[in-house]
Amino acid sequence: MAPAIIAVVAGLNMDLIFTVNRMLNVGESIDAPSLFVHPGGKGANIAIATSRGCRPKPIPKEREEESGVASIDFSGGNNIQVFMNGAVGDDGARARASALFSLRLIAYQGINMNWKPRDPGSVDCLAAGSTPELVIAHLGIQQEKIFRVLETARGDGVDTLLSPSPPEPLISNMYAHLTHLILNQTETAMLSDRCVEELNTVAAWGNAAQYFIHRGVENVVITLGDRGAFYATHRGQTGLVDAEKGVNVVDVTGAG
Repeated sequence: MAPAIIAVVAGLNMDLIFTVNRMLNVGESIDAPSLFVHPGGKGANIAIATSRGCRPKPIPKEREEESGVASIDFSGGNNIQVFMNGAVGDDGARARASALFSLRLIAYQGINMNWKPRDPGSVDCLAAGSTPELVIAHLGIQQEKIFRVLETARGDGVDTLLSPSPPEPLISNMYAHLTHLILNQTETAMLSDRCVEELNTVAAWGNAAQYFIHRGVENVVITLGDRGAFYATHRGQTGLVDAEKGVNVVDVTGAG
């Protein structure tokens, strides 16, 4: 049985990572002992994590001077190519300041916000001409374009998954086009109009999940950090999956 084809529609950034001995105070400037520059962003994380368990579909490359296509090789041996087409503007970038047990992140989405599919009426263009079994999206792309991709996918009978990050109020009928919604507690609180402090019991997680299911989502997963994850389905199934204990973590790419 061939692995599933999964299309990922998500932002890609160049990460500028400054390593510092301590975090800055307000109004303070310090020198960073090191700087690393490499492709990143949630889109990259999702694509690489997906490719390790699925069959990658390279997108045919077009000449940049003819079509405005920009190619970024971020795969690190994972056989992934990314092409931005129909977009103008600066490349997206994220600046990180990292100290022991502490991280600050500033993101500029740039060209990500101008992305559009080659063929707005089909999701096959997202998988090099093949019909994907699943379309994964997150909000590093303009929400209206994400909505159209998800709407088209569901119209073609393709399952969809949304990671609503960075969190922002969603187009009201976007939920009806979601097979799966995976979100953390902060995103859950914002989108369901709750306080994050309320989301600390199984009952609260269940009520929040039902908020999305009543709006058309088939399956909801709320990630809970070291407590695991809570899930609920439109068929009435619910459960709490405990986080694995004593795991020797060697790679957290796409963990979110």
